[in-house]
Amino acid sequence: MGYECEPANEPATSASDVRSGSCGLRRKMPVSRWLKIGLSLFVLIHVPVNWAQYGPMGMLWLCNIALLLTLAAVWLESPLLTGMAAVGVLIIQFLWLGGLLGGLAGFGFSESLSYLINPRISLLARWLSLYHGWLPFVLLFLLHRLGYDRRALVCYLPLAAIIYVLSFWLAPPVPTPVNRNSLPVTVNFVHGPDYHTRQSWMPPGCWLVTVMLVSSLGLFLPTHLALHRIFPPP
Repeated sequence: MGYECEPANEPATSASDVRSGSCGLRRKMPVSRWLKIGLSLFVLIHVPVNWAQYGPMGMLWLCNIALLLTLAAVWLESPLLTGMAAVGVLIIQFLWLGGLLGGLAGFGFSESLSYLINPRISLLARWLSLYHGWLPFVLLFLLHRLGYDRRALVCYLPLAAIIYVLSFWLAPPVPTPVNRNSLPVTVNFVHGPDYHTRQSWMPPGCWLVTVMLVSSLGLFLPTHLALHRIFPPP
């Protein structure tokens, strides 16, 4: 048995009526003011601490871009910005969280999490980096409240391409300079597959294109397909 709507007797008189449709089956639920304020305070602390610890290039990591997109999304209550942030980092952040839980369980920390136990990085910077663990749940909550905008993947891909190119041209390549242990290198892995080795398998530009294609097809597209299936449109 299908679910049918009766024709609306009166035209919609407000933006909320238009969003909800004639049946009123779905309305965009507002985002809590406390979430907006809390996330704003966190970003106001995180950005200068991250900048002081890693320099401006540290803000080019996709996770930091997603954090800023999420801040804009909660204030604008934008399904599109929420979807773009989710497409970009949900898989990456859940892998980070799995690595953290594995390390705490005694299996050891992977190289991507070794900074958490690096005494040369300030304790505050390490504590603030734990946002990787809760940001995906904030994004899922926002997707539940706002819906998933199907344009998110198409809009995110050009942004990701710009970030990758900036990371390639501006961030220093590996290896890490001896006098700057916490300096971000090979940001978003645009110079090599890890933090210590510059890849030598292909020309640098080909490696950059490969990283962009692998990220798009292996991370962003699967996330988009899953969110498209799980969450309704705005």
